[in-house]
Amino acid sequence: MPGDQAGEEDFSSDDPEIVVLQMVRYDPFATIGEMKREINQRAVRVTVGWWQVWRILKRHRLLSRRARFRYARNRL
Repeated sequence: MPGDQAGEEDFSSDDPEIVVLQMVRYDPFATIGEMKREINQRAVRVTVGWWQVWRILKRHRLLSRRARFRYARNRL
């Protein structure tokens, strides 16, 4: 987006599921802990725990890095 710094993504949604899926699209090789930490640092109104991120990834069949990479590649 115009005006954004390079590498900065906006994870300001209220829905943790949307934030996690955006994070997967942005960095499919991130671990669950890295996603949790990044979301909690950048998101305005969303706080997620490790198990919450895990459940969201499981619900969308994105637990493996391979599956997350395919998801990110297909969403471009």
